[in-house]
Amino acid sequence: MNLFERFKKKRALKKSKQKFFKKRTKPFFFITSWGDSHPKVKRVLKIVTLGVLPVGAIVIGTILGIQYANSERNPSFDSIVQLKDETVVRRVYLLSEDYDTIPLSVHLDKMNSIHEEILETFNLLKVDSVVTNEHLKGLIPAETRVLSFTLEDGLLALNLSEEFMNYKVPKEKLYSSITYTMLQFDEVNRVSIEVTDQLFSGILDQQMGINIVSSYGLSTTIGKELMTYYYSKTIGDTSYYVPVSMFVEKQEKDNLTFYKGLSYRHAASTGYRSLDLYKMLSKDQSPMDTMTFAVNKEALIEENLVNNDLYNLLLLSMDIMQKDTPVSFTLEGESVAVEGVIEEENYEVSSIVYNEVEI
Repeated sequence: MNLFERFKKKRALKKSKQKFFKKRTKPFFFITSWGDSHPKVKRVLKIVTLGVLPVGAIVIGTILGIQYANSERNPSFDSIVQLKDETVVRRVYLLSEDYDTIPLSVHLDKMNSIHEEILETFNLLKVDSVVTNEHLKGLIPAETRVLSFTLEDGLLALNLSEEFMNYKVPKEKLYSSITYTMLQFDEVNRVSIEVTDQLFSGILDQQMGINIVSSYGLSTTIGKELMTYYYSKTIGDTSYYVPVSMFVEKQEKDNLTFYKGLSYRHAASTGYRSLDLYKMLSKDQSPMDTMTFAVNKEALIEENLVNNDLYNLLLLSMDIMQKDTPVSFTLEGESVAVEGVIEEENYEVSSIVYNEVEI
């Protein structure tokens, strides 16, 4: 092979390489290269790549966004937990920066007596409590001591040391924090406070309400009943369940009065958000002597089983209002059971865990 033939062969090889790489640097090389000998396949792959995949990505992103938004909107229940014999769940009511009274669920060791448990729970309300954080504060001055207390016929009378008078929060918030923290004990249905044997408060109970959304004069409470519901609110980076009391026009039966209050919008202006769980209750409610509620089919997790979280939510309202009436459900006029609940009388509200904190 002479020099001219070698040069010609080398030039042909170079052109062949340029054509090869030029062909493979086209956009969507993986489509064009495969589809060169299969034009129909090539066309389908282009449609999938340019149309279906971007749309799919948008749909997936939207779903994930909605799930994230819902997780921010609704805090979660741990439902009923299996407590160890030596532990109990107690709720401690602290104060947010916006002056909302927020319940926190805390696991505590069981004590030998209710008196010891009351003292331990009272100490968690102090400004230096281990359950406080950047956004939720204690209300009782750290130096405050319980000089004595009595518990007779449901009345818990606390006698506190003079340091208690150094509190820095509105008095009504002090009342609600102490009262609702103590009312969780089955043996307590009223609270009074003394400071060095001098009366500081009258008799306090659930009728004082908690996080009341509007101020009402005496005339406007006639024909109304105080009801307490749960909303959600984001404090810092965390969503909390928040109990909110409001006066509701009294209906024929308590279950109708409670349902009526769900239509009120007083809480919207305060930053509280309605819970989607309440939407599972039907718009058609019948008067009942018990707290029986008609539900939509969306309330069922499977045939004839109502979502346990809805049950927990309503139980918490009844508990904080100290209503002993059991909660039950109907669907199209027929009674339906609750997920995971076999014997309602053995289902303890005190075991429902929400707004949980570790200590």
